[in-house]
Amino acid sequence: MLKRIRTKFTFLSACIIGIAAVALILPGGAQARVSLTQLQQQIDAMQQQIDVMNTRIDDSTGLYYTISRAYSGIDNGVLPYVVQATKQSDDTVLKVTFTTNMRVAGNAKCCSWEILVDGQPANPKIDSAMYSSGANLNLHHTTTMSGIVEGLSAGDHTISVSVGPCGGYGICDCYTGWNSATILMVEERAAFNP
Repeated sequence: MLKRIRTKFTFLSACIIGIAAVALILPGGAQARVSLTQLQQQIDAMQQQIDVMNTRIDDSTGLYYTISRAYSGIDNGVLPYVVQATKQSDDTVLKVTFTTNMRVAGNAKCCSWEILVDGQPANPKIDSAMYSSGANLNLHHTTTMSGIVEGLSAGDHTISVSVGPCGGYGICDCYTGWNSATILMVEERAAFNP
């Protein structure tokens, strides 16, 4: 059975849009104007919250995934793409797939994206690095990284994605999810035993 977990901010969005063209009346009768830029930033932030919470779960097949239009300028830390998965058996593995638009800007810069399970690097490691060489480069690439996570016990697990500098590089200008859908998908699969 497919269940959709989604928090709606429709009413709040409508309220913010409604105040865009008028002055706000503050306590004591003071007035303040809301710029369209500030309004758009508030709407974008709310939309990111909605998108990140748009997680779908199919309990009958062990498929967990989130589809998000949220983008992130985080250069070093955990990204806002998270899936909560309940592993049914100790004897299975998790196949994790992450598809998004990635970019690193600048000359001789390198960013690395990595799958985390319960806040720790996946075992074995699932990661992808992007290197930029050339002045004023700002190239965006759609990328998919996928792998198998072994050795997890049955029960609830949190799968997330982090970004940071590649080994030997300082923190760079990384960007994730620009102008495209980001998908984080987790599937419970039978382990391969040769």
